[in-house]
Amino acid sequence: DHNHPVWIRPPQGYERYRTAANGEREPYLLRLTRSVYGLKNAPAEWYKLFAHVLEKKLGFKRLTSDSCIFMRTDPNAAVDCDN
Repeated sequence: DHNHPVWIRPPQGYERYRTAANGEREPYLLRLTRSVYGLKNAPAEWYKLFAHVLEKKLGFKRLTSDSCIFMRTDPNAAVDCDN
């Protein structure tokens, strides 16, 4: 599931610390609000945006037999998003 929040440590030099309930210092974490290249969920997030643009903005329909092929009623228009 790629809809869960992703938390990262700040880059070196940007660390900030807080005092935990047990009195120890611990670093703040940052929550990512966008997909980042290299994370496991990045391809799925890219495909979701790509499919949305093709279907909602450009009028393509996704084939039920192959979700990586989009077609439009124009016979000269087809998109194959396979690797």
